[in-house]
Amino acid sequence: MEWIRYPVDILFALSGLACVVSVVVSLPGAWMLLGLALLVELTDGLYSPGEAPQTFSVALWIACVAAATLGELLEFLAGMLGAKHSGSSSRGVWGSLVG
Repeated sequence: MEWIRYPVDILFALSGLACVVSVVVSLPGAWMLLGLALLVELTDGLYSPGEAPQTFSVALWIACVAAATLGELLEFLAGMLGAKHSGSSSRGVWGSLVG
């Protein structure tokens, strides 16, 4: 069943592209992509030969979660700074963080 890896890889790549596009329209694409990667990691034993296949290393998982978290923090900070720059009150700046 080595052939099944190719459709899975193509589907993952196309889903990743959709996640990147979703970031542009302010949807949580980084987290959706991490969820897809987790799905691939949990199901790769079904289609990948070997005793214990591992698609993504632990170090890669840590780096990707850290990058997604940093991206979210920067997005919140940008919203706060944008509200402050446009002349919003202090309550408005903190409200932009919640919203």
